[in-house]
Amino acid sequence: MQKIEEDVIKLKNDADIQINKLREEIKNDKKIINQYKEKILELEDEVKKKSKINYENNIVKPIIDKQKNQVIEEKLKSMKKKIKEEQNVLKEPKIINEISSIKSSTKSCKMDIKKLFSSNNNDVQMLNVYETIPFSNIDGGVWRQGWDITYDKKNILFEPKLRVFVVPHSHNDPGWLKTFENYYNDQVDFILSTVTDFIIKNDDMRFIYAEMSFLEKYWDKKNSTEREKIKQLVKDGKIEIVTGGWVMTDEANSHYFAQIMELFEGHEFLKNHFDNYKPKNHWSIDPFGLSPTMAYLLKKSNLTSMAIQRVHYEVKKYLAEKKQLEFNWRQLWDNDEGKTDIFTSLFPFFSYDIPHTCGPDPSICCQFDFLRMLKYGCDWKINPVKIISKNIKERAQLLVDQYRKKSTLFKYNTLLVPLGDDFRYETKEEISIQYDNYKKLFDYINSPEGVKTFNMEVKFGTLKDYFDEVNKKLSKETATILTGDFFTYADHDDHYWSGYYTSRPFYKKLDRLVQHYLRGADLLYSTSIMRYSKNTNLLENYKNKVNYSLLVEGRRYMSLFQHHDGVTGTAKSFVMNDYSGKMLKAIENCFTIIQNSIEFFLKNIKNKKYEINGSENIKNNDVIKLTVNEYMESSDTLPSSYVINQNTSIILYNPLSREVDEIICLKINSYEMRIKNVKEKDQEIRPIIEVTDNHFIFSYSSSNQNRKKNFYELCFKANIGPLDIKIYDLIKKRLPKECFVKINGSDINVKTIDITENYLKDDEGNYIFDIDRVIKNNEGHIDLKFNSVSISINDKTGFLSHINNEIVETSFSKYGVRSPIHSKPGGEVVSGAYLFLPDGPSTKISSDDNSYIILDGNLKKTVIVKGNRQTYLFHKTEIIKDKLYVSVKNEIGIMDLFDFEMAMEIKSEINSEDIFYTDLNGYQVIRRKRFDDKIPLQGNFYPMPSTIYIEDSKKKGKRLSLIGNQPLGCSSLSSGKMEVILDRRLTQDDSRGLASGVLDNVKTRSSFRIILEEIEKEELFNNSPTGFLSKVSQLTNQQMHYQPIILFSNNLLNINNKEILSNNFSPLKESLPCDYHVVGMRAETKKCDYDKRENGGIVYNSENSIGLILQRYAFDCSLTYQKKQKEDKCFESEGELNLKEKINLISGKIFNSSLTMMLYIEAFIYYCFIIKLVDSKDRPNFEDLLDAIDECDLLVNFGSLLDFNESISGHDEWHVSYLKFLNLRLDFYYFQHSLELRTYRNLHYDPDGTKKKVAQKKLCRVIDDMDSSIVTLFPNINSGIKNLTNSNTEEYINKLRQEIIKICSTDRKIFNKVVFKRHGDPIVQQKEETEDECVAKVKTIFTSSCNREKELMDFCLTVMFKAGRIIEECYGDVDDVVKRIVEIKRNSPSICYYNNSAFPNCTIMAESINVDGDNSKHFFKNSTYQALKKVTQICEVIFAVHKRNYYTQKQLLMELEEKSTSFFGSLKNVK
Repeated sequence: MQKIEEDVIKLKNDADIQINKLREEIKNDKKIINQYKEKILELEDEVKKKSKINYENNIVKPIIDKQKNQVIEEKLKSMKKKIKEEQNVLKEPKIINEISSIKSSTKSCKMDIKKLFSSNNNDVQMLNVYETIPFSNIDGGVWRQGWDITYDKKNILFEPKLRVFVVPHSHNDPGWLKTFENYYNDQVDFILSTVTDFIIKNDDMRFIYAEMSFLEKYWDKKNSTEREKIKQLVKDGKIEIVTGGWVMTDEANSHYFAQIMELFEGHEFLKNHFDNYKPKNHWSIDPFGLSPTMAYLLKKSNLTSMAIQRVHYEVKKYLAEKKQLEFNWRQLWDNDEGKTDIFTSLFPFFSYDIPHTCGPDPSICCQFDFLRMLKYGCDWKINPVKIISKNIKERAQLLVDQYRKKSTLFKYNTLLVPLGDDFRYETKEEISIQYDNYKKLFDYINSPEGVKTFNMEVKFGTLKDYFDEVNKKLSKETATILTGDFFTYADHDDHYWSGYYTSRPFYKKLDRLVQHYLRGADLLYSTSIMRYSKNTNLLENYKNKVNYSLLVEGRRYMSLFQHHDGVTGTAKSFVMNDYSGKMLKAIENCFTIIQNSIEFFLKNIKNKKYEINGSENIKNNDVIKLTVNEYMESSDTLPSSYVINQNTSIILYNPLSREVDEIICLKINSYEMRIKNVKEKDQEIRPIIEVTDNHFIFSYSSSNQNRKKNFYELCFKANIGPLDIKIYDLIKKRLPKECFVKINGSDINVKTIDITENYLKDDEGNYIFDIDRVIKNNEGHIDLKFNSVSISINDKTGFLSHINNEIVETSFSKYGVRSPIHSKPGGEVVSGAYLFLPDGPSTKISSDDNSYIILDGNLKKTVIVKGNRQTYLFHKTEIIKDKLYVSVKNEIGIMDLFDFEMAMEIKSEINSEDIFYTDLNGYQVIRRKRFDDKIPLQGNFYPMPSTIYIEDSKKKGKRLSLIGNQPLGCSSLSSGKMEVILDRRLTQDDSRGLASGVLDNVKTRSSFRIILEEIEKEELFNNSPTGFLSKVSQLTNQQMHYQPIILFSNNLLNINNKEILSNNFSPLKESLPCDYHVVGMRAETKKCDYDKRENGGIVYNSENSIGLILQRYAFDCSLTYQKKQKEDKCFESEGELNLKEKINLISGKIFNSSLTMMLYIEAFIYYCFIIKLVDSKDRPNFEDLLDAIDECDLLVNFGSLLDFNESISGHDEWHVSYLKFLNLRLDFYYFQHSLELRTYRNLHYDPDGTKKKVAQKKLCRVIDDMDSSIVTLFPNINSGIKNLTNSNTEEYINKLRQEIIKICSTDRKIFNKVVFKRHGDPIVQQKEETEDECVAKVKTIFTSSCNREKELMDFCLTVMFKAGRIIEECYGDVDDVVKRIVEIKRNSPSICYYNNSAFPNCTIMAESINVDGDNSKHFFKNSTYQALKKVTQICEVIFAVHKRNYYTQKQLLMELEEKSTSFFGSLKNVK
């Protein structure tokens, strides 16, 4: 040990000499650096992005002069924030891949959610803002919704220069007044071509673009030359892709699953075709209200900033007055930790068009929309004029004044000015006229004369340019913190955009159906990829069988409908039909994927059976053909189920990650059927009742002229494992009488209905079902109950009246449309697709003519109501055995009505006062308050993507939750009451651009579940702006959206469920805890070739890598259920999840990524995971490598290595390993030279390229030295490590010494050959050491640590550290090595502990080792990396003490002993 310390001291002295030399070199560059100081500061962000400085870990401390250090320190401050943001994106959830001491799951709901209730310490809480704002709608003058902005014109010259970024954009709706395809063909194709060609010719022009659905279409239609043009502009930063989603999604109706998928689809396209381009900035200028859920999803996708527009005009005014239009948007449940913050900039004025973006006066701003010189003109009667020398001063003054006024609303002396509108820059004339006139204005404003006058700098820019500039200011002050959402939107007067929450509900319901089947198809495809990944033939056969292109098309059609004129129901009728047709095609595609995936699995089981029995192959036997048990005859008809015959196998797929018990119902053509091997008490036969011409009928088919064929329903209880399938056989055998439901009627005796005689009787004339009148209780109600829940029905209406003896009444009401009021501001506008402007409170829809039938069974008890004739109401209330909810289903048709809006009301005695809760995108819950005194009725409606609930305002009371699986508008207009708008039919336009009413209504279904729970809270959180569902409500919501998928076969399959279990179909070994939810599994799409097509279409193929998205629920444990419950199978976690224990991972590894997999990260290993250095397997050249390092965001922080045998195929593991090893090797060298290198590259002050060439040679030398080191040295180290278990250490040293002699003497020639071939120009050779000198060094290093057995651990680590540098020293690159060792030593703890004895250098070695246990076999043989992996695992424990403080010293001792035992035991088995 003493010898090593002496060596280090000597090395330090040598390092001091080298450092002095380095200082002299730096002084020579000082003059040049000063000349470019200002330029460097301007390029600060670019330097920040590209330099590779591991500041946080403090691996190397730079030794440079003060001037250079000042530049770097500024750089590091902004860089540190970026690193922290990306680490936050990728560090959760915690992935545990070892068998660990995770606490066992628990059944009791004991989740502590107190910490999730915000403490309201944020600057702006939107519910508080609504309490504060008077909503007085005062006329503000030219800024109608604000005030007259003024500023001190004399003082502006003494203020910091205002920097203005004018951002050209074109908002392209993927469907609205035209279909998606028509918009592309008519306009978007020309927009993208025009912009691309123009920017190539005009280097200072910029553009941003958001809709990837159109960009992909452009990619599809253009040749490779055109594609490369726009790709290069994106790479150069002249065109910025903002958000990168498939569409600019709606944020009110969209479910978070769909939001993720559409974002994923766009990002995947960019990753594949734009060289892994990562959008960083969000652009949401047209969605009609904004949700924090979207902000959170963007944050988890590694976006950092947002620009938004449509927010209530009074809210904009409030924030503008306080200069809070730019803020960090924080999640409601963040509890002031700030982990969810995303910087957001809100446009202050009415719209995103040019008249409303340059400043507060639209009449002036319109004069700078130069397209209006050619067409349109301005509404304010003052049109633009061409900029010429005679008017440029006056025009510039006018524009600058608007910029300056707008800037007074913001803090950071930086201004964003969008320049665009819907479908702008369609022609060369348009983009030229805008550019030419603005260029003249900019040149004048930026001229010396303009600067003296205006103190302003204006230029074209991107969103990135703007936010980068703002971030510089943000580093010096803290941004405002805002929590809440921005619903309900109003653009002026009382025009609240709450109508679109419900408009076109048929399509909203269809959207959820598409999501359900798409998620199921993705799960099944991903499961299959995982199952067959080890068997190449099976995997290839599966991919040939299942057309992945269908899945891609389905994803894209679903994503397209998330557009803010799609799922909102605010497009033209023929456009809605086009969306609907695409969604129907998506469903059919998903059916094919689902059917083929399960067929393939079942055939594989049968193949195995035939092979075992020696029978012929399945191809020569029965063929398995499956059909999903749901279909739609057209895109505007309600879904139906098939009629299933006897002797058929029923296959159920559970798309949830936990075991479920569900009642499955099948439509059958005979009452003489049952499910084999299911208890009789768990089955029942039910009549299928329909309504035709306002009469009840029993379902039948009259296709047979001689005899009508009757249809029945067979329901049975099924148990299905997590993400698993189960088979049930449907056979012909009549169930006993008690398995047939009893039929009860209201005012009629159903026995007298002639049409039912044949249906209700068997061939012998006996009634199949017992029939009787209803039995009323003393209060005139009808009681139905199970142990889990009981209900009472109003005997007159058939509607619900009580749940568990508590008043819960359902009824229906209607709203009319207000008449135009021309004397009132905005009063001329009436309800339309967007706006809800009723004629007053709702009125009850008569239920006097209601009639009903009750089906009383052992599994389900159902009340079927034929309601109001005008609305064709068909209403069902149902309770199910062992379920804790009441199911409510409506089928309505208001096709014959005009200016009519229909609502369902639920009334209770709960004292909710003016508070209610709704969900945001199905992801989280937000507290609402009714403001009757200052907000009109329509402004108190909010989106209900899935849930609304009310509860008593005291600690003890009740909560009533309404859960739906379609998005609709909802409110609570009085205490104890909830209301949901079911459909709208409107004859007039609401003046928001659609130019039509809503008259294309079709019959629509809506489904709900009602849950009544007891509250017993320890404390109230009445001031918290958020809420949480109970476990019962959350899981009910989940099951409602993702019910088992039912398939049936063409015959009996003769496969039992034990065979399915033994073949491990599910990717899960067991249920996940019920507080975890698999949001989705999704196979990645390979980069496709747009120039190769099959059958006229692009062929898509999948990678073998799977994206798994997990969500953890937070349950409100203060709620209980008063009725007796069946034993709860649902276990909760303690917040940690051991994926290795839960997942059937046949091959591959698990690692974290950003939400849309644009940024990958292994657990605790922060580095740029998927960086494609080159297209081939060849080693990268200098420029490729430099570009890759530029992109890699300095996430080099080595920690735990995942213990898997294989890497996920489809990713270039060789490049991954290369980049990891290279980063550690280069960091010190690269740090010293980064500033000079960047200056050479970016500022081009190296005219003959000499300095760049020198830097290139130095870098190449390090790269190639390392290549040779890896290939040659590591097998020798492995050989030596094996010998460590023997006592003859000296023999090992001699063997290793001989190997290194060979390296020093012979391998140098090979190295030189490789270098010159690769880079083309010679490298200046340093003096090579003699063989004797090299051997002497080797001997010194290796013998000093090997004298005693108790130093074995230290020896292992020392070998790894020292031997990795032997070849470098032999090649003469000593100075770099010496400085590296000294600097690491300086920043390391002096000792670590092992077996109570201290030894030095362990942290040095731990930090220096960069050996991935799963490195590509391109580098290592299996035996080599297995041994190295074990050594690294020992080192990582030591490393953890200093870097992460995960372990105390006592824990370290235990960990070291455990790992060392494992290590030495495994070495004996290394071949």
